[in-house]
Amino acid sequence: MKDNVDETLKSHMRELEEFYGDSRPKEAKPKISAQDRRRLNSGFKNVTARRVLPGRPPAWESRDERTFQSFEVFVRVTGEMRTYRIRHGIKRIPIKVRDEFIKFAKRDCPLAVDEIIHEHLRKDQRLLPDFKEPTCFILVRFEYKWGRTANVIVAAPSDKRR
Repeated sequence: MKDNVDETLKSHMRELEEFYGDSRPKEAKPKISAQDRRRLNSGFKNVTARRVLPGRPPAWESRDERTFQSFEVFVRVTGEMRTYRIRHGIKRIPIKVRDEFIKFAKRDCPLAVDEIIHEHLRKDQRLLPDFKEPTCFILVRFEYKWGRTANVIVAAPSDKRR
């Protein structure tokens, strides 16, 4: 069983390296259709139009960069764990696999804290929608000219990156 986990983890990590690899430009503009761009912009506008509630903001709306990056890692790791689970037909993700996904996602978010990520993984799974197909998630921060920011979770089929 351990050899099977090692092989599947290596193939999944190779796929992630090819898709997110170090050689990708940081400021690349994605080529998306006008319709998809309108949908994405409407999501951002809906988020910024909401009234800011008093009290402690949710983790994805935090002004603390450490908290925001920890939530960003959680979002990406959750998608990869769901993709791994669906592709290999297993119920529980091995700890080794989870830790590899966290280590990979922390390369883009160096301020993320493991304890905060583990806490989100334990209690915040319901924040992300469930899809029947393998899906990857990315937390996107968009800053408008007038100072308001929008943080939107974007989902895409994981199989498209193959």
